Amino acid sequence: MNTTLDYSPVRLNSGEFLLPRSARQRFIGRDGLEFENSYVFSSCRDFQAQSSISFGSADRVAPAPASAAAGAPAWPEGLAVAIDVTTPIDSDTAAAGDRIEGRLAAPIYDAEHRELAPQGALAVGRLMRVAVHHQDPRRVTVMLFWETLQLNGAPARLKLTPHRNARSMAATAAPAGLRRRGTEFVLPPRNEEAYAVYTFPGERHVVIRGLHTQWFTAKP
Repeated sequence: MNTTLDYSPVRLNSGEFLLPRSARQRFIGRDGLEFENSYVFSSCRDFQAQSSISFGSADRVAPAPASAAAGAPAWPEGLAVAIDVTTPIDSDTAAAGDRIEGRLAAPIYDAEHRELAPQGALAVGRLMRVAVHHQDPRRVTVMLFWETLQLNGAPARLKLTPHRNARSMAATAAPAGLRRRGTEFVLPPRNEEAYAVYTFPGERHVVIRGLHTQWFTAKP
């Protein structure tokens, strides 16, 4: 196994720090098969907190209750959610941690058919894995999930679970309007059930846009 870790200076609120930027792992088995994993680290944040201590009998002011994200509905469990990926994904350059964007392919309705989110709303998520398998059959695996949905000008937190119907997921794994050619949907590894996994034939695959993903809302 060969591991390469790249560092770069990152500016945070409290100064500049040398932090990991990317990591690449290469595995060569005894049978000559090769595997490569790539990771990219981004969106580092510097969290700070302030505290105060008061003494005496001064009247205490009750803290205001924390408000939910603006426009965030109380998502019922089991609602159908369809999101089309709009960010290009190139297996040669994409890596785990990359930010992706998408658009709602259809409105989200509750059980009473009230619209909770309109068609075309912006979704933001992450790539969780981009792997190239060089052994036969040669294939590319992409794992992703969605984090937020833009509603009323503010991001609303999303808690989704992938559609587990392998046949229907495989049929929607091609860009919209194009014929699917050998795309597979597979179950994710343990502890990664919240992510959707797509497998494409060949040693390289480029998703220009329009990868159609299907989900259900889940309990927070």
